[in-house]
Amino acid sequence: MRDLQFTVLVSYLDQVDAVRDTVGAIIEALAPFPKSEVLLVDNGSTDGSHAILDELAGRHPKFRWVLEERRGVYYARRRGLLDARSELCIFIDDDAVPTDAFFEEILEVWTSDPKIGVVGGRVELDPSVQVPTWVPQRLLSQFAVWEGGRQTGVEDAIFPILPTGVALAVRRGRCTELWCGDRRAQNYPLGRRKADPGRGVAGSDLGGEESDLCLVFMRSGYRVLFAHDARARLRVPVERLRPGWFIGRFGSEGRTRIRLLRLAGLNPMGRFGRHIIWAWPLLALVLPIAMVIAPKQALVVRAYLAKSWHAFGEWAFGPRYQPFPYRAD
Repeated sequence: MRDLQFTVLVSYLDQVDAVRDTVGAIIEALAPFPKSEVLLVDNGSTDGSHAILDELAGRHPKFRWVLEERRGVYYARRRGLLDARSELCIFIDDDAVPTDAFFEEILEVWTSDPKIGVVGGRVELDPSVQVPTWVPQRLLSQFAVWEGGRQTGVEDAIFPILPTGVALAVRRGRCTELWCGDRRAQNYPLGRRKADPGRGVAGSDLGGEESDLCLVFMRSGYRVLFAHDARARLRVPVERLRPGWFIGRFGSEGRTRIRLLRLAGLNPMGRFGRHIIWAWPLLALVLPIAMVIAPKQALVVRAYLAKSWHAFGEWAFGPRYQPFPYRAD
């Protein structure tokens, strides 16, 4: 198993203060795997980090990097998949670090069944992150931290609860070719572009690119799994630890759900969308009471109200995209 060839894909954007530590930690964790490599995709950084990346490439034979100027998680991950040299690719975000057993656990699950298309690792907050006491536990999911369900072992993912791209193993082949194809790449309507950091995608910071990828595999007959023993630790920038950030992320999550359902050819008013769309009147009534009786939990109500309201807006006024193809024949 340790002789398996695989590529670790790191999507990178303006993390100059942490890039040496991040790359160094990944390379150190890959020491037992002689056929592994690290491919970093720079998504148009302006922090002067290219000289550092060149230095790292000169010192570490396992490391190389490429530039993808089109801003956005989708375009960075797409470039990594196109430039990788192995069937197995493992996404790691630039603010996440794998634990010692992460790759071993991923490979053990990966080699157990040739019909496994995606394996999502469990993401935890790094011990160095000091979460303020005012942050309710239910909001930690916005850091891609897995808070619910089982704690160990392997389980199949069921839409809409799908693995996050922070730590995600993917099988390159027909499914990734479809996901990377021209239909999606021409003007990808999901993901975070950050061409203008203040506007995101059409004025909003959307996500969902990994859910899109997982759906391609699921509809093509592959298994998509959570591997809870494959753990990565997320280092959260301090600027995210504020109420407005959580509320904004919940809002974009609501819009993303409805847009993704449309792209998948599913009815937004079906069982995966209607409860989100129509929850906002009740939440609006509950919010004043929560602010008086349970101020800390009022932030949770505000976040879910933003999610429902933005989902409603996307359903009522959002673009009616033609469905993406999801079956790789």
